[in-house]
Amino acid sequence: MKRKKSEDIKTIMKNIYPSLGLISWARSKGTFGWIAALGFALIIGFFTIFDAAKIPFVSDILNKVYERPLPASSSKKLTVAIVHIDGDQNDEVQKMIVHSLIDVPGFEVVRFDRHIDILTTDDPSTAEENSKKIAKKLLIEAQADLLIWGYVLADKEKTVRVMLSPRLVDTKFDTKIPSDLAAEFPVSAHAVFESAVKTQILAYVSQIDPSKYVYPELEKLISKLELAIKGWPNGAGKASMQISLGSAYHVYASQTGDIAALKKAATYYQEAVDHTDDVMVKSEALNQLGATQRELGERLQDEPTLQAAIDSYKKAMQYISASKTPLAWGSLNSNIGIIQNIISKIKINSDISRQSIISHKAALTVFSRENDPENWALIQMSLGNSLTTLGGIEKSEPSLQEALFAYNKSLIVNNKKDHPYYWAMVKNNLAATYLSLADVSKNKHYLFDARNELNDALQVYSKSDTPLYWGMAKHNLGLIAYQQAMLEHDVGKLNEANDLYIEALSARTKDRSPGAWSETEFALAESLATLGAVVQDKKILRQAAESYKLSLTVKSFRDEMAKNALVNINEDLNK
Repeated sequence: MKRKKSEDIKTIMKNIYPSLGLISWARSKGTFGWIAALGFALIIGFFTIFDAAKIPFVSDILNKVYERPLPASSSKKLTVAIVHIDGDQNDEVQKMIVHSLIDVPGFEVVRFDRHIDILTTDDPSTAEENSKKIAKKLLIEAQADLLIWGYVLADKEKTVRVMLSPRLVDTKFDTKIPSDLAAEFPVSAHAVFESAVKTQILAYVSQIDPSKYVYPELEKLISKLELAIKGWPNGAGKASMQISLGSAYHVYASQTGDIAALKKAATYYQEAVDHTDDVMVKSEALNQLGATQRELGERLQDEPTLQAAIDSYKKAMQYISASKTPLAWGSLNSNIGIIQNIISKIKINSDISRQSIISHKAALTVFSRENDPENWALIQMSLGNSLTTLGGIEKSEPSLQEALFAYNKSLIVNNKKDHPYYWAMVKNNLAATYLSLADVSKNKHYLFDARNELNDALQVYSKSDTPLYWGMAKHNLGLIAYQQAMLEHDVGKLNEANDLYIEALSARTKDRSPGAWSETEFALAESLATLGAVVQDKKILRQAAESYKLSLTVKSFRDEMAKNALVNINEDLNK
């Protein structure tokens, strides 16, 4: 990886020996500080100043001496932290990034006197992954929400590779664009550079705090970039702008349910893949394309789109390896596992479900509670989802029990205090597993466990803030009531199930999430059909038929069951 020297080390070192900074630092650190300072002074005596600076612990001392303390970030605002950009003479790029955000209220921008070095290496992806670990530690130390860092590439156009490392926080929204984003922008076109970087930053910020200030600004930036990109030559710069546009559309689609915007995001990501030969930019675009295709395929319950997402992730995997970039490799495996699980549910295919479990377990060979607790916990949750799917398909109680074990591991990190939305998600997923256990074992006590988990989830979910998750919880409560009705022969529970499904449909609309809407229409139809048959009421049977017909307007694995049910209802109505 070629880059410009971040600073003239000789110039800095020439001023260090007589500096009082070393004495002040040593005094603040006590005995260890004085020993380190003495060792440093001895090294200066035995080696040239330039060579001494290359020694790792000497470099650390220099950083401690000359870096100012981190400024305190406000707990009341989102904090975007910017460190020195490697190779950025006089902090010109850093100043441009700060300037691009100066007119956007809702969060604070803090410049940190820190530097993340990108080591010169023949494998840039390895260097970046190592630097991401440093960025994450600094992000935690600074208590910031987003850290901006990067480096200037040694090219004629002075291209900057901008890195965004967000704090992993759970959000009330359904989907997040992939973390640790990287994009390359030419600095020469100041206005375009500022707009592109600003778009990426706002795309992240809007996921955590979608305030009224962010969206108008995103809309303006989309217009600017779409205009600028028309005459831009193909290459990494254009591809990065297309990634920025894809991110903006993706976030908007995730939070509004706008499928057209989601398709637009996928188009821009695909164009980014097609318009550059830069391996790292292409890999980034493929990663984000896969995330968008996954969300689109899940909402539409469309297997070809989901398979396209797997293909995008596998193409991205060609540029990394488990040995050199283990965390990136693990993340891609887990993402593939999530999609395989969705497909296995659509096709009711246990073999695909097993592939999903293998993918998640592969990811867990590189993610641990010690090296990355947040992502480890999320992968445990995804593993639990896949085990629940397998247990439901095969009516396997051991698989379902293993799913409970994985979910409870996830809750070690995803607790209510630190990660309320992830906590609620795991609670909802636990409820689904208990529902399957009740069905497999015919033990109604599991239904009480399921209801308790959903009531926990509804402490966090609300119809106004999290409509799709709230609707999912209401749908699952309907399933519990229906199963209780079947086990206890209780007509009242059937009426309760119908009311809950109708509540769920007020949030799980066809426009917002066609697949979820169809699922609840089918469940409502099934419950109405059972009630109509029990009380022998043809009006209720007609309502059931109408719900079955509505569910068939969105293709799903339930289609044959819905068609057969309609035949039976029509026979009952004609008697």
